[in-house]
Amino acid sequence: MGIQYTIVDAFTSKHYTGNPACVILLSSDTELSDAQRQLIAREFNLPETAYLVPRGRTPSDSADVRRYGLRWFTPEMEFPICGHATLASAHVLFTVTAGGTRTLKFDTLSGELSATSFAPTGAAADGREIEITLPAGRLYPVSVSVVDRAKDAMYAALGMDIEFRYFGAGEGVSYGAYLVVEVGGVMLEGLKINPGPLMAFADLYTTVILTSPSLDPTYAFVSRVFAPAEGIPEDPVTGSAHCLLAPYWSEKLGIPPGQELRARQASDSAEGGDPSESLRAPLGAFLDDLLFDADSLWNSVMTNVVAYEGCATMPRKCRINRGP
Repeated sequence: MGIQYTIVDAFTSKHYTGNPACVILLSSDTELSDAQRQLIAREFNLPETAYLVPRGRTPSDSADVRRYGLRWFTPEMEFPICGHATLASAHVLFTVTAGGTRTLKFDTLSGELSATSFAPTGAAADGREIEITLPAGRLYPVSVSVVDRAKDAMYAALGMDIEFRYFGAGEGVSYGAYLVVEVGGVMLEGLKINPGPLMAFADLYTTVILTSPSLDPTYAFVSRVFAPAEGIPEDPVTGSAHCLLAPYWSEKLGIPPGQELRARQASDSAEGGDPSESLRAPLGAFLDDLLFDADSLWNSVMTNVVAYEGCATMPRKCRINRGP
């Protein structure tokens, strides 16, 4: 049994940068079991592996719409939402269905998501820009006991004192596992952070987003994202995190909904040095043209770069030895 896959670097226009995702297009929901999907995601060991299954159009879908079921798996678990793997999935599908489809709709655990393909002004004939729409989220204060636990873990992760300005949590299926922490007095870019201690409150929140105002006036804010409990020590580019960050910073900075917002997500290099030397995310990642209203966030980005394609051979039977 052969499974075709494509690995895509999302939120970038250069090979070996951005955030990688594996995209697998299946013929039906039963082609792979959930256990097989998880094992495949663990084998690829990328931040996310996306599984797509064709769906029929609904009565409200126009003729240029194609609909798919979309699920995301980290190396450790199924996850309810993922921005970069949605973008990667859209890139693969627009390539496969070139010429006939402008809009994709995805049925996911977080509801219906969409992606639209169009050629930006002045682009080359093969140029493509993809706009993805994700549900906007709101942050809510957390209890004093949660703040105390989070502070202890943060101090251990940073190895230094730091100014904490805000702790807020997402809610619901999409963002209930997200904790946002605004910090001050430090530059997040290049800051050495050990994700291990963040496991101390993974029973409450598995994704920790650190954010601060940007010192560069080009960007409204800077962020870094850690999810060690999901098998992702640090995520280099996280579209879903900005579904919480964009509304938070827009309100704080007095930017009205519908006005463009630019952000930067930094990450440490693989060698543990300056982020400008990182192979995976040089200079971090820039998320441009972030727009949101009360319900949705839009992000328009140039087409991704496909790293490589291949075919994985699945065993006829799979046995897991769980030990004594």
